Amino acid sequence: MTTGLLVLLVGSGAAVLAPRLEASGYQPLAWSAGAAAAMPARAEIPVAAILALDQADRIPDLRARFGAMPILLDVENDSVEARELCLSAGADDFWLSSLGTSDLLQRLRCTAAFRPAAENSSACSRWPISAWIPPVARSGAAVGRSRSPLGSMPC
Repeated sequence: MTTGLLVLLVGSGAAVLAPRLEASGYQPLAWSAGAAAAMPARAEIPVAAILALDQADRIPDLRARFGAMPILLDVENDSVEARELCLSAGADDFWLSSLGTSDLLQRLRCTAAFRPAAENSSACSRWPISAWIPPVARSGAAVGRSRSPLGSMPC
């Protein structure tokens, strides 16, 4: 029986990560319409969902089913435009599949570390990270690095 933290993998680009995630102690679940139907209503809440870039349109369905569960969307490059696409799609964070799994695993560890605090905080459980970003930053206007609301996060 697998006892690792449950992680949803959405799309073929994310599903290929299953062996590496299992080796790192996670319990990956390839998420599809069939998996959604098979998952019991009171099943364990996943620690995160990892989506391939072409699966961004599934984010509203995941939010409806799992609420504030962190969603990480693959982006092609580390640019402001790619980050804007990620956040405007409703994801909480991004991962670069081109960098391999080390960066993704670090982001998952960070997500797991913040999960207990988020479950005990009404603000964190209702608002995704994208809601913490000031409207000026979300509009694409230039924002200095020192003013980033996420700049002091330990991860």
